[in-house]
Order: sequence, then structure tokens, then C-alpha cells
Amino acid sequence: MITARESAASLSLRPTSTTDDGLLTTLLSYAPLTDRGAVLQFLQSAATRSREDGHRFGPLCMRIFRAVVEMAEMPVASYRPRHLIAADRQAVCALNLLLLTMACRPVTAGQLFPDSDDPVDEWRRWIERWQAAVGSDSWGTFNQAVMPERGWSAEGRELTVRLCDSAGGPPLPAPIDAYWTHSMPPASTARDYLGFRLGDDLDARRTYSLRCHPIDDVVMHAAEPMLNAFGPAMSHFAPVTPDDFPSAAHVLAATWLASGPEHDGDALTAAYRRAVHVLTRCWAPRRLPQSPGYERAVASSMTTLLRLLSRDASRLSPVDVDRWAIEITFWEYAQADHLMWILDCRLTAALADTIVRDTGRPGLRDICRKIGKQMPVRRGEGELAVRVWAGLHLIALNTEARGIFGDRESFLADRSVAAALRRDPRLGLQVDAVFRRHA
Repeated sequence: MITARESAASLSLRPTSTTDDGLLTTLLSYAPLTDRGAVLQFLQSAATRSREDGHRFGPLCMRIFRAVVEMAEMPVASYRPRHLIAADRQAVCALNLLLLTMACRPVTAGQLFPDSDDPVDEWRRWIERWQAAVGSDSWGTFNQAVMPERGWSAEGRELTVRLCDSAGGPPLPAPIDAYWTHSMPPASTARDYLGFRLGDDLDARRTYSLRCHPIDDVVMHAAEPMLNAFGPAMSHFAPVTPDDFPSAAHVLAATWLASGPEHDGDALTAAYRRAVHVLTRCWAPRRLPQSPGYERAVASSMTTLLRLLSRDASRLSPVDVDRWAIEITFWEYAQADHLMWILDCRLTAALADTIVRDTGRPGLRDICRKIGKQMPVRRGEGELAVRVWAGLHLIALNTEARGIFGDRESFLADRSVAAALRRDPRLGLQVDAVFRRHA
């Protein structure tokens, strides 16, 4: 009936009086179609059975959708099955028109909001209105029925949405493409930069705190430990390839997870290569003024990566480990606290490969001198201290070991060193190897 009236040009898209609004907009402005999941299945089935009507009905609904989202106010009709404020009626009506359009065909944000400078951002604003205007069950039905696909158009970002016709709901969304998120199309020269700061972690945390949405709280709860340790890692990105633009926080989490037994050596190597690339490039130049705590957070993120690399070094190529450690040594934010971890990684590589050992000795001596001059021995890190002490002796850098740790007897008598040897018998084997070497 609606399409027939449209063909006869008799459908009123706008009310002609304050007591009689357009037929379709009035009927669709009080209850979302997603209140009943079976309604969406019926709509798709009907559109499939009558493709000719679907081809006419879809564009009609889209035109009415555009008119509704541009309305300054929703008129009041004599048909009022329940009380809703005008803003919620407008949101419900637009949502239903979107669903009717998608029942006939997929639709893009550019088609829905053709006059917007950024249709995807306009979609974001409306999706928040729709979620606020409908109940949680209705929103859950919408969420399970609609499949988004992110992409690019000639004008910039694009989003295609369609109704999912599979029984299990839409597939998992594709991984986040930060290029897309931050409007950097494939031809953008911004993709050639070393790194970016995009957004602010404190703004994100405050926004989610104000919104009080359970989903936001669940996500932020999971991210809180990392945000508390190095919040800026969430908002700093570095291009790795034309298709890969991760944040510092992302690569730290990915590297930690890549060390699991289900991942092979190639996956672990790729994770560390990506992490070292991002963490040595994504931060603001050190010469620029920074907010309080910024440099501490940057240093903490690298300490975390070095701890992971120290743990996994034996599973990686010695050449790769040594190269990454050297790259971190010359990173502009490298600090004295990083040097023991860098030395530990390089010693593991040197002990595993004679070529790395022979070529790396001058660099190892330089690090030892820096440690001796710049920082006291952190014996609280007992396990680390024992590994470095034993490694230096095993590659015949005995003078450097004494320069950092003092004589052998006082080092082994240190309380934290003794505690580390009791906790991990494998460290005792390294100490025994040193004794045998010097016997």
C-alpha cells in the first residue's frame, strides 16, 4: 500500500496540520521494530519475495529517513499509543526507517547522510541516540541483526550496514583499522609519518566514567591496569605497514599474548619486531614540553617490553634479539633503568650465538660502563642481577662484572641474590657454570 501511494505521489512525508502527521512516520515513531526479533526476519522475507516492491520501498524509506533526521521537531498526532518525548520519537522513527531500508538492501552512511561532511561521524551521533532511545533488549536485537563493514569512498571514510541473515548473528567485527579510525585514507601522506598522538587517554577515561554505560565499564575495567601503568600508550600510534597502524598499548598486549604455547616462533618474532618498531617511534619528540608523568609512562612501557623480551629471548633468533636491544639502547627515551634489561637480552643472545658474542663485546662493554656510572645496582631484581652477573662471566667480561656487582663473594652473599637463587634452582646452575669456568 505504501509503495502504491508513493507511486501516486500521495504519501505525505510532512504533516499538513498539527493533528495529522504523515502515516508512515507516525506509525514508526513509538516502538522500535527490534522489540520483536521475528519482525526483522519477516521484513527480509517479504523483501526477498517481492523484489520489485523491495526496489521501490527501500529508496522510499531512505528518503523518508533523510527527512526525519532533518526535522527540527516531531509533530504531535492524534495517534499516541504511549508517551514519548519528541527527541525519542524522532530517534525511534529514524531507527525503524533504517531497518526497513536495510531489509531491502545494504546502505552506506554516505547514502543516509549525503549532506554531511563526515557521514561516519554523523552515523556515530545517531547510533548513540538510538541506543539511548530504545530498551536494552531492543538494542540487543539490533546489535545482533546489523552487520557493519568499514571501508573507504572517494570522499573518505565509509560505513556499509546490512541486516545479517545467518542464524548465529553477524560475524565478529574486523580488527580495528586505526588508519580508518583517524581518517587517513590509503593515499594520505600522513601514513608516512613516524608516529602520532591521537586522542588522550585521560579524556577517554573521563568520558566513559561520565557515560556510566555497563559495556564501557567492562572494557575500561579490563584496560585499567595498563592505563594506570602507562596511559599514553593507548593514544600513541606508529605506522608499521600500509595496512598496520597499531598503538603502543595494542602491541604490548599482542606481544604478551604471542608468547603463549599456541604461537610458533615466527609469530613471536613478528610480534616483537612490530612492538620494537612502534615503541621506538610513536612518542612525541623528547625535546618538546610534555604533561606531568608522560616520560615516566613512556619509560614504563619500554620496561614492560624489555621484561617480556628478556623472558622470551631464548625462543627467538639471537641476531634479532641483539638487534632489537641495540635499537632500544639508542632510543631517545632510553633511561638508566632500561640498561640492565638491555644487557640481559644481549647477553642471552651472545651466549646462544658465537658471532653475536664476538661482534657484540664492544657494545656490551659500553653498556657496562654506563651502568657503572649512571645507576646503583638494583639488587632488588635478584633474578635479573644473577643472570647478568653469570652472563658477563661466561663470555669472559669478568672486569665488567666486577665493575657493576663488586667481588664475587659479596655479590652472592647479597640478601636479594641469595633469595633469587633459592627461588629458582636454574639460576644456581648458571652460578655453578661460572665456578667451573674459573676453577
